[in-house]
Amino acid sequence: MELLCVAKGCVHIAIMNIRKDSTYIPPEPHTTVDIDGNTCEIVSVTYGQENATTHEKDVTVVTRAQYKNVFTILETKLIVRNPNFSYNTPVFPYITNVENNEILDL
Repeated sequence: MELLCVAKGCVHIAIMNIRKDSTYIPPEPHTTVDIDGNTCEIVSVTYGQENATTHEKDVTVVTRAQYKNVFTILETKLIVRNPNFSYNTPVFPYITNVENNEILDL
């Protein structure tokens, strides 16, 4: 269970970076992150094309964590709305975690 928590923690770090910068790419491949004394890697963050109507784009975050000679790789699919687009109705930029059907405000 701890291994999965570390890998998910790495996903949340990537999401926080995407919230700050909707075009975030890790500064180097396999960026190492410390989660309560355990390390994980943000392997990659990739973006699909922005939809011209909804101003949303698919984002894939891949993370890797290791704990006691066992490792897991998570691929998390997100939908990100462009925060720079002016909406006719007051809609906040958000990130949707497709796997968990979560909506996170940016």
